[in-house]
Amino acid sequence: MHAIEKAAVINVGTDTGGISGCRRWFKNRQTGLRICHKGVTIAFGACGSIVVSLQYRRWNARRQTDPIGGGERICKVSSPTVVNSLKAVISALPCTCCSGYYADMNTDIDQFLQIDSCPAYKNGTLVLAFSGWMDGGDVSTGTVERLVDLLDADEIATIDPEAFYIYNFPGSMEVSAMFRPHIKIEEGLVQTVDMPANTFYCHDQAELVLFVGREPNLRWRAFGECIFDFAKRAGVKRILFVGSFGGSVPHTREPRMFVTCSDEKLLEEMEQFGVRRTGYEGPGSFTSYLMTQAETAGLQMVSLVAEIPGYLQGKNPLSIEAVTRRLAKILQLPLDVDSLRTESTEWEMQVSTAVDQDDDLAAKVRELEQEYDDELLELNADGTGS
Repeated sequence: MHAIEKAAVINVGTDTGGISGCRRWFKNRQTGLRICHKGVTIAFGACGSIVVSLQYRRWNARRQTDPIGGGERICKVSSPTVVNSLKAVISALPCTCCSGYYADMNTDIDQFLQIDSCPAYKNGTLVLAFSGWMDGGDVSTGTVERLVDLLDADEIATIDPEAFYIYNFPGSMEVSAMFRPHIKIEEGLVQTVDMPANTFYCHDQAELVLFVGREPNLRWRAFGECIFDFAKRAGVKRILFVGSFGGSVPHTREPRMFVTCSDEKLLEEMEQFGVRRTGYEGPGSFTSYLMTQAETAGLQMVSLVAEIPGYLQGKNPLSIEAVTRRLAKILQLPLDVDSLRTESTEWEMQVSTAVDQDDDLAAKVRELEQEYDDELLELNADGTGS
């Protein structure tokens, strides 16, 4: 028998319909060898038994009761295991972070990750941006898209969106609209349908991979495996996520920057760039989940999140410029970020004009400015300011 090279879960249950439901793994019940994805080998013996060869490194030879199907989860087996029922439920997930997917959630990274070309860096960095949860003011995606443009980075790979997003979410129109693709119709003809896109770019001179995508609704583990898999192929050693959220920073001041790291040693390194350590409890993002898996994948990960004005909606060019400058310094990129200043100046003037016409909002902004300045003075007095 052929032992697997990557982790898998084999569930041995008693459901008589289990095998027929595993459409990618068992197309019919017959004697003979079935070689599944990623080298998982399952053979149906002539006597009707099922022989499984499995070496599953993450469970460390533990055996525990499987709550689904009433059987056992076989965690590590050095020799073939015989299950004396052809009607047993068998599901396998060839994924290094698996611990609960079953047959209908099987993951084959190569069917999602579409690579046109792949660099081979020695000490590469991957910068991530996602629209959605952590993209206030379009600062996450706007910053990395700016880097793509300024560096003239090449598109090299994509993650197929089909398995990772919900398009038809039940509920009110306001809720459902958050999931449906944006369309444009003119003169009775459909002009565009904006489906989710997840794209990798590269800039060889800086050994830099850039990713702009949409936070997945489904299958976070599989999506994370796609990112980790490509990162390791490209020689990436560190992943850096750029995010943003609406807070109490006024639009006339620099965004506050907060850092979260997968390794405590990275915190001191990042603090030299004037960022603060994150303190938060509440709903989590996909990138926070990704950070919990980074060490297992053999990668370092840093999350840089900008606090921007919470009273403004839509794209925030001023914050995008500020975060791009900070990121260029961290990555040691010789960028002409002054080219961003024109758009951000025009935007700031438009916002300030609108604020001045609203007495209540103008008073609130002055209050936020005072709080911001007082806090900065206090931090500088303590020697912790930037």
